[in-house]
Amino acid sequence: AARAMKRGHFKTIGVVYRSLHPVGNRKALEGITRAASERGYSVLLIPVGGDPAQDGVPLAQSSIDVAIVLVSTSLGGGAEDVDPSLNVPTVVLSSAGPPHASSVSIDDALGAGEVVRHLLALGHPTVHHVAGPERSLPAGNRERAWRAALVEAGRPVPGVVRGDWTPESGYEATRELLATERPTALFVANDQMALGAYRALREAGLRIPEDVSVVGCDDIDEAPAFAPPLTTVVMD
Repeated sequence: AARAMKRGHFKTIGVVYRSLHPVGNRKALEGITRAASERGYSVLLIPVGGDPAQDGVPLAQSSIDVAIVLVSTSLGGGAEDVDPSLNVPTVVLSSAGPPHASSVSIDDALGAGEVVRHLLALGHPTVHHVAGPERSLPAGNRERAWRAALVEAGRPVPGVVRGDWTPESGYEATRELLATERPTALFVANDQMALGAYRALREAGLRIPEDVSVVGCDDIDEAPAFAPPLTTVVMD
Protein backbone atom coordinates (compact mmCIF):
# COMPACT_ATOMS: atom_id res chain seq x y z
CA ALA A 1 0.00 0.00 0.00
CA ALA A 2 2.87 2.37 0.82
CA ARG A 3 4.50 1.74 -2.56
CA ALA A 4 1.15 2.29 -4.30
CA MET A 5 0.68 5.61 -2.50
CA LYS A 6 4.20 6.68 -3.48
CA ARG A 7 3.58 5.76 -7.13
CA GLY A 8 0.19 7.47 -7.06
CA HIS A 9 -1.78 4.50 -8.39
CA PHE A 10 -3.05 1.17 -7.06
CA LYS A 11 -3.68 -0.86 -10.26
CA THR A 12 -7.23 -1.32 -8.98
CA ILE A 13 -10.60 -0.61 -10.58
CA GLY A 14 -13.51 0.07 -8.25
CA VAL A 15 -16.86 -1.30 -9.45
CA VAL A 16 -19.75 0.47 -7.75
CA TYR A 17 -23.08 -1.37 -7.75
CA ARG A 18 -26.47 -1.54 -6.06
CA SER A 19 -27.38 -4.97 -7.38
CA LEU A 20 -25.69 -7.73 -9.35
CA HIS A 21 -29.02 -9.41 -10.02
CA PRO A 22 -29.64 -7.86 -13.49
CA VAL A 23 -28.12 -9.93 -16.28
CA GLY A 24 -26.61 -6.81 -17.84
CA ASN A 25 -24.70 -5.99 -14.66
CA ARG A 26 -23.38 -9.53 -14.29
CA LYS A 27 -22.23 -9.65 -17.91
CA ALA A 28 -20.65 -6.21 -17.57
CA LEU A 29 -18.78 -7.33 -14.44
CA GLU A 30 -17.45 -10.38 -16.29
CA GLY A 31 -16.15 -8.13 -19.07
CA ILE A 32 -14.60 -5.68 -16.61
CA THR A 33 -12.75 -8.38 -14.66
CA ARG A 34 -11.53 -10.05 -17.86
CA ALA A 35 -10.20 -6.79 -19.33
CA ALA A 36 -8.70 -5.74 -16.00
CA SER A 37 -6.88 -9.05 -15.59
CA GLU A 38 -5.42 -8.81 -19.09
CA ARG A 39 -3.86 -5.47 -18.11
CA GLY A 40 -2.63 -6.44 -14.66
CA TYR A 41 -5.40 -4.68 -12.71
CA SER A 42 -7.47 -6.03 -9.86
CA VAL A 43 -11.16 -5.26 -9.29
CA LEU A 44 -12.66 -4.02 -6.03
CA LEU A 45 -16.43 -4.44 -5.62
CA ILE A 46 -18.03 -1.48 -3.83
CA PRO A 47 -21.71 -1.96 -2.90
CA VAL A 48 -23.81 1.12 -2.25
CA GLY A 49 -26.97 1.14 -0.20
CA GLY A 50 -30.04 3.27 0.07
CA ASP A 51 -28.52 6.49 1.45
CA PRO A 52 -26.68 8.40 -1.33
CA ALA A 53 -25.39 10.92 1.24
CA GLN A 54 -23.39 8.18 2.96
CA ASP A 55 -22.51 6.05 -0.04
CA GLY A 56 -19.75 8.40 -1.23
CA VAL A 57 -17.73 8.16 2.00
CA PRO A 58 -16.37 4.60 1.66
CA LEU A 59 -16.03 5.09 -2.09
CA ALA A 60 -13.93 8.24 -1.67
CA GLN A 61 -11.67 6.43 0.80
CA SER A 62 -11.16 3.37 -1.40
CA SER A 63 -7.70 2.75 -2.88
CA ILE A 64 -8.74 2.76 -6.53
CA ASP A 65 -7.49 4.37 -9.73
CA VAL A 66 -10.84 4.50 -11.54
CA ALA A 67 -14.50 3.89 -10.71
CA ILE A 68 -17.00 2.06 -12.93
CA VAL A 69 -20.63 2.40 -11.87
CA LEU A 70 -23.06 -0.39 -12.76
CA VAL A 71 -26.58 1.00 -13.09
CA SER A 72 -29.48 -1.42 -12.59
CA THR A 73 -32.78 0.49 -12.75
CA SER A 74 -32.25 4.21 -12.47
CA LEU A 75 -33.93 7.12 -14.22
CA GLY A 76 -31.15 9.32 -12.83
CA GLY A 77 -28.58 7.55 -14.98
CA GLY A 78 -26.46 6.62 -11.95
CA ALA A 79 -25.97 10.20 -10.73
CA GLU A 80 -27.06 9.17 -7.24
CA ASP A 81 -24.25 6.59 -7.12
CA VAL A 82 -21.42 8.90 -8.21
CA ASP A 83 -19.71 11.18 -5.71
CA PRO A 84 -18.79 14.40 -7.63
CA SER A 85 -15.83 14.96 -5.30
CA LEU A 86 -14.31 11.56 -6.06
CA ASN A 87 -10.94 12.42 -7.56
CA VAL A 88 -10.59 9.48 -9.97
CA PRO A 89 -11.87 9.01 -13.53
CA THR A 90 -15.42 7.65 -13.39
CA VAL A 91 -17.42 5.78 -16.03
CA VAL A 92 -21.14 5.04 -15.65
CA LEU A 93 -22.73 2.16 -17.56
CA SER A 94 -25.84 4.07 -18.55
CA SER A 95 -27.37 5.79 -21.56
CA ALA A 96 -27.78 8.98 -19.49
CA GLY A 97 -24.74 9.37 -17.27
CA PRO A 98 -24.25 12.38 -14.97
CA PRO A 99 -22.28 15.37 -16.31
CA HIS A 100 -19.31 14.77 -13.99
CA ALA A 101 -18.67 11.26 -15.35
CA SER A 102 -18.17 9.53 -18.67
CA SER A 103 -20.76 7.00 -19.77
CA VAL A 104 -21.02 3.98 -22.04
CA SER A 105 -24.08 1.89 -22.84
CA ILE A 106 -25.66 -0.76 -25.04
CA ASP A 107 -27.70 0.65 -27.94
CA ASP A 108 -31.07 -0.56 -26.61
CA ALA A 109 -32.97 1.42 -29.25
CA LEU A 110 -31.16 -0.23 -32.16
CA GLY A 111 -31.77 -3.72 -30.78
CA ALA A 112 -35.47 -3.12 -30.10
CA GLY A 113 -36.00 -1.61 -33.54
CA GLU A 114 -34.39 -4.62 -35.19
CA VAL A 115 -36.74 -6.93 -33.27
CA VAL A 116 -39.83 -5.09 -34.49
CA ARG A 117 -38.63 -4.98 -38.10
CA HIS A 118 -37.76 -8.70 -37.96
CA LEU A 119 -41.21 -9.65 -36.67
CA LEU A 120 -43.05 -7.41 -39.13
CA ALA A 121 -41.03 -8.95 -41.96
CA LEU A 122 -42.40 -12.36 -40.91
CA GLY A 123 -45.88 -11.06 -41.74
CA HIS A 124 -47.21 -10.06 -38.33
CA PRO A 125 -49.67 -7.14 -38.43
CA THR A 126 -48.15 -5.62 -35.27
CA VAL A 127 -45.93 -6.50 -32.30
CA HIS A 128 -47.07 -6.53 -28.67
CA HIS A 129 -44.60 -5.64 -25.92
CA VAL A 130 -43.92 -6.90 -22.41
CA ALA A 131 -41.97 -3.93 -21.05
CA GLY A 132 -39.60 -3.64 -18.11
CA PRO A 133 -40.03 -1.46 -15.00
CA GLU A 134 -41.05 2.16 -15.50
CA ARG A 135 -38.01 3.42 -13.56
CA SER A 136 -35.52 1.53 -15.72
CA LEU A 137 -33.60 3.44 -18.39
CA PRO A 138 -32.96 0.35 -20.57
CA ALA A 139 -36.62 -0.63 -20.35
CA GLY A 140 -37.68 2.88 -21.35
CA ASN A 141 -35.24 2.95 -24.26
CA ARG A 142 -36.49 -0.41 -25.56
CA GLU A 143 -40.13 0.58 -25.17
CA ARG A 144 -39.69 3.89 -27.00
CA ALA A 145 -37.83 2.20 -29.86
CA TRP A 146 -40.51 -0.51 -30.13
CA ARG A 147 -43.20 2.16 -30.39
CA ALA A 148 -41.20 4.28 -32.87
CA ALA A 149 -40.58 1.29 -35.15
CA LEU A 150 -44.29 0.45 -35.27
CA VAL A 151 -45.21 4.08 -35.99
CA GLU A 152 -42.57 4.26 -38.73
CA ALA A 153 -44.02 1.11 -40.32
CA GLY A 154 -47.57 2.48 -40.10
CA ARG A 155 -48.70 -0.36 -37.83
CA PRO A 156 -51.05 -0.26 -34.82
CA VAL A 157 -49.32 0.41 -31.48
CA PRO A 158 -50.85 -1.84 -28.79
CA GLY A 159 -50.85 -0.98 -25.12
CA VAL A 160 -47.94 -2.39 -23.14
CA VAL A 161 -48.00 -4.75 -20.21
CA ARG A 162 -45.19 -4.41 -17.73
CA GLY A 163 -43.00 -6.65 -15.60
CA ASP A 164 -40.03 -6.27 -13.24
CA TRP A 165 -37.47 -8.36 -15.19
CA THR A 166 -38.36 -11.63 -13.37
CA PRO A 167 -39.92 -14.74 -14.97
CA GLU A 168 -42.86 -14.47 -12.57
CA SER A 169 -43.63 -10.93 -13.71
CA GLY A 170 -43.35 -11.95 -17.37
CA TYR A 171 -45.86 -14.71 -16.70
CA GLU A 172 -48.33 -12.39 -15.00
CA ALA A 173 -47.91 -9.64 -17.60
CA THR A 174 -48.56 -12.08 -20.45
CA ARG A 175 -51.63 -13.46 -18.69
CA GLU A 176 -52.86 -9.87 -18.35
CA LEU A 177 -52.29 -9.33 -22.08
CA LEU A 178 -54.04 -12.55 -23.07
CA ALA A 179 -57.11 -11.58 -21.07
CA THR A 180 -57.91 -8.92 -23.68
CA GLU A 181 -55.71 -9.62 -26.74
CA ARG A 182 -54.53 -12.49 -28.92
CA PRO A 183 -51.06 -11.36 -30.03
CA THR A 184 -49.28 -13.07 -32.90
CA ALA A 185 -45.89 -11.48 -32.10
CA LEU A 186 -44.46 -10.62 -28.70
CA PHE A 187 -41.31 -8.61 -27.94
CA VAL A 188 -40.30 -9.17 -24.32
CA ALA A 189 -37.87 -6.67 -22.77
CA ASN A 190 -35.61 -9.37 -21.31
CA ASP A 191 -35.14 -13.12 -21.52
CA GLN A 192 -36.20 -13.93 -17.95
CA MET A 193 -39.60 -12.36 -18.54
CA ALA A 194 -39.75 -14.22 -21.86
CA LEU A 195 -39.49 -17.48 -19.90
CA GLY A 196 -42.61 -16.48 -17.96
CA ALA A 197 -44.30 -15.46 -21.20
CA TYR A 198 -43.61 -18.95 -22.63
CA ARG A 199 -45.44 -20.51 -19.69
CA ALA A 200 -48.45 -18.19 -19.95
CA LEU A 201 -48.77 -18.77 -23.70
CA ARG A 202 -48.63 -22.54 -23.31
CA GLU A 203 -51.23 -22.48 -20.55
CA ALA A 204 -53.48 -20.53 -22.93
CA GLY A 205 -53.10 -23.29 -25.52
CA LEU A 206 -50.93 -21.21 -27.85
CA ARG A 207 -47.91 -22.68 -29.65
CA ILE A 208 -44.53 -21.00 -30.12
CA PRO A 209 -43.80 -20.06 -32.89
CA GLU A 210 -46.79 -21.47 -34.82
CA ASP A 211 -49.34 -19.22 -33.05
CA VAL A 212 -47.12 -16.58 -31.43
CA SER A 213 -43.58 -15.47 -32.28
CA VAL A 214 -41.62 -14.49 -29.16
CA VAL A 215 -38.37 -12.50 -29.07
CA GLY A 216 -36.46 -11.66 -25.88
CA CYS A 217 -33.47 -9.49 -25.10
CA ASP A 218 -30.06 -10.13 -23.42
CA ASP A 219 -29.12 -13.59 -24.80
CA ILE A 220 -28.90 -15.30 -21.42
CA ASP A 221 -26.99 -18.56 -21.23
CA GLU A 222 -30.24 -20.50 -20.83
CA ALA A 223 -31.87 -19.12 -24.01
CA PRO A 224 -30.96 -22.18 -26.17
CA ALA A 225 -32.58 -24.46 -23.54
CA PHE A 226 -36.02 -22.85 -23.88
CA ALA A 227 -38.55 -25.06 -25.72
CA PRO A 228 -38.35 -23.98 -28.48
CA PRO A 229 -35.01 -22.14 -28.17
CA LEU A 230 -35.60 -18.43 -27.57
CA THR A 231 -34.94 -15.89 -30.30
CA THR A 232 -33.18 -13.04 -28.51
CA VAL A 233 -31.08 -9.90 -28.94
CA VAL A 234 -27.39 -10.43 -28.17
CA MET A 235 -26.03 -7.73 -25.83
CA ASP A 236 -22.26 -7.59 -26.28
